[in-house]
Amino acid sequence: MSSALRISIIMVLLLATTAFGLIAYSSMNLPAPISVQAAPAPEAPPTTVYFVARYPLTEGTVVRDEYFRSAPLAEAPSGAFRDTPNDMSKLRGSLVRKFVYAGDAITSEKVMLRNDQGFLAALEKLCQDDRQKATVTVSAGDKVKVYSIKNSKASEACAELERQQLPMTSARSTL
Repeated sequence: MSSALRISIIMVLLLATTAFGLIAYSSMNLPAPISVQAAPAPEAPPTTVYFVARYPLTEGTVVRDEYFRSAPLAEAPSGAFRDTPNDMSKLRGSLVRKFVYAGDAITSEKVMLRNDQGFLAALEKLCQDDRQKATVTVSAGDKVKVYSIKNSKASEACAELERQQLPMTSARSTL
């Protein structure tokens, strides 16, 4: 073999060894694998808790805390009262304006709040109705019997009216 051929073979072997070395070196220094995380599933929007009627409430009923229960509603009518201490304090002592079925959301259309215009007039009307229907006299010949009718709804209204008017009468007396 000639010396030129030998040098050519040695050079090819050196280039091949260098190429294999670079390939091995590159494979050892691969970047860390990129971990792909799936996007978290979108959470359902939280449902808001509202006040709903525990019992059917008739017009003129003075509202108490026990007449309501909390219920999560995905969609509530406009003006619905949320289950918060602030809304409960607004509702306490208010009057039912329109009949409310058990399970219905309590809205500002169905109740008259204590600070609404006409609240005291509505209480006075209920109380006046109670006074007109308070007694029934039945006379049969020489016997006269007086029966008392208790309208609990109106009695509650009269008690609430007295509570509402006490601050007003003291304010009037100072003027």
